[in-house]
Amino acid sequence: PPIPNLPVQFFIAMKGQQAGPFDVNQLASMVTSGQIVEKTLVWKHGMAEWQAAISIPELQHLFIQPSHQPPPLPPES
Repeated sequence: PPIPNLPVQFFIAMKGQQAGPFDVNQLASMVTSGQIVEKTLVWKHGMAEWQAAISIPELQHLFIQPSHQPPPLPPES
């Protein structure tokens, strides 16, 4: 039978210790609460070494802050 599609699990370096595994939703909550920042080291199965969270394609969207203000109106003609 086919292997079920399991969510990607990440480990993080937190206070000098390895923590996890966490899925992307858990990491999103940790970004929101400030526990994880762009430079936090993360690792998942298949990676050769630990890397900064911002450098991982699956995690980059967690650090993009949406603009809550509309752009300025264009000048009237």
